[in-house]
Amino acid sequence: MNIEMKNFAIVTIACSALWVSACAKQGQSQSKGGETPAATTTASAAAPKSTVPLFKDEDHQPVVETVDLFPVAVKGKYGYMDRKGSIKIKPTYERGLSFTEGLAPVMDASRKWGYIDRQGKVAIKPQFEVAIPFSDGLGVVRKELKYGAIDHKGEFVIQPKFVGLSQFFEGSAAALAQDSAGGGIMVSAWGFVNKKGDWVIKPIFDSVTVFHDGMAGVRKTGQFWGFVDSAGNLAVPAKFLEVTQFAEGLASVKVRTETMQQWGYVDKTGAFVIPATFDDGQPFSEGLAGVRKGDKWGFIDKTGKFVIQPKFDAVTQFQQGLVLVKDGDKEVYADTTGKVIPNPKS
Repeated sequence: MNIEMKNFAIVTIACSALWVSACAKQGQSQSKGGETPAATTTASAAAPKSTVPLFKDEDHQPVVETVDLFPVAVKGKYGYMDRKGSIKIKPTYERGLSFTEGLAPVMDASRKWGYIDRQGKVAIKPQFEVAIPFSDGLGVVRKELKYGAIDHKGEFVIQPKFVGLSQFFEGSAAALAQDSAGGGIMVSAWGFVNKKGDWVIKPIFDSVTVFHDGMAGVRKTGQFWGFVDSAGNLAVPAKFLEVTQFAEGLASVKVRTETMQQWGYVDKTGAFVIPATFDDGQPFSEGLAGVRKGDKWGFIDKTGKFVIQPKFDAVTQFQQGLVLVKDGDKEVYADTTGKVIPNPKS
């Protein structure tokens, strides 16, 4: 059984600093391998599609808080800059993800993940194989190939026991269960657990997104995507080829049109609010959503009008007025007008 998980946060870990496009899409409806915590957005026995930051991060960033530090790579090392592009935490890490709840996951030279605070001091020492930005008071981490969740002190609240685990949103997280079907065959399926690690929606799905706006995208083997409510009841019938999580009342979905497969945006009844005219689409964040036309990404508002014309090679989601994008061979930040902020040189 091929299990997928659609979530940006997780894809963030598996991919490079830029959690989108190729990587983000992987996390969206399917997870195509890689080192991702069970796909934070879409579940595929391995990873998800964004949309982030995944994370939300990695895909991903539905966490609402004041952000004044942004991860940036300088000469192959990661540090943190302010919104003007000035370095505030020196680039000494192999990887660095977004600050949430006052902490940011970083990977040191030993290839282990831990968390630092906004002063750049180690808050939780590097000891994990994977670490995801905090949300709902918990940080998802991997130890000895199993995922669990820690508190801000680094203590396990949920012991590592899942094959995959997404970030926590609205009190739950997507979790991947695995069991033997006999004959050496392992069967995997996604469900949802609460903040104690107990199942609240049984693992019966081939792919899922995380919960947002009280809804989560789900797909059973051989079926289309639909959306369930927090009780696991089908709220929007299974009729979409792919979906992302809801954000700001809308979800991007992929459907078959007369001539091709394209993406648009639906409300919580499943009705289209923005027609399916895009080649790809990400969740909304701060009123804007990344969409692809041809091989370039831009941003639309909730009327479907382009606010930033397609010109980037990959994009993530806006966080406090800035968004990480790929412009040619460079990963840089852009503002809500599309203006690029040059990366620090040192």
